[in-house]
Amino acid sequence: MRERLTALEAIRDNAQWVGDPVQICGWLMLEYGLRGSRTAEEWGHWAAEQLTEHLDTPS
Repeated sequence: MRERLTALEAIRDNAQWVGDPVQICGWLMLEYGLRGSRTAEEWGHWAAEQLTEHLDTPS
């Protein structure tokens, strides 16, 4: 997943976003996808930590 995010960030950072409405919509959708992917990745790491913490705790 990290490689995909890095590739998409490179596209976002290197593209020339001009005032064309279609291109701006593409930029907005790319940014939306990047932010959603980062949120899902962060949540996945957090959830794994929670499982490890709670499953390793003796009853």
